[in-house]
Amino acid sequence: MNIFAKSALIALLAGMATVATAASDKRASDELFVTSAKAGRGGAVSIDFDNRAGAAVGFEFKIKVPTDAKVNTSNCLADLPKSHTGVCMFNHIEGYVLGMVFSDSNELLPKGMVPVGRVLIRAGKQPVDVKVEHFLAADANAKKIESSAKVLE
Repeated sequence: MNIFAKSALIALLAGMATVATAASDKRASDELFVTSAKAGRGGAVSIDFDNRAGAAVGFEFKIKVPTDAKVNTSNCLADLPKSHTGVCMFNHIEGYVLGMVFSDSNELLPKGMVPVGRVLIRAGKQPVDVKVEHFLAADANAKKIESSAKVLE
């Protein structure tokens, strides 16, 4: 198993355990969890969305990564429910992973924890540090709903 596959597995397992613990508290707002697992100059990021209120139809995020990173976003939205789709890409000029999740039929996301996907990152000279710089969740009327984002390591 290569280092990216190991990093992805570590991030997935760490993300599941950490997100389960974080989601058990009584916060009312929806939350995006970005779980980072580092391996040398590379790593993986697991993305999960906790739809606590059950009102979210879609969301968007912007995650800062090193500008010299090699980023694989092919599984960024791989775990979404079949009712939803989206787009995820890496802007290498500014160093952002940008994602948008939506439903063509305006279907609600399942209530509770929704796995989103994984992003593999190989950095050059910088360590793999990520930061959520923007996150917005929206209801069926495209109105912003109370939400926040958290990076877990």
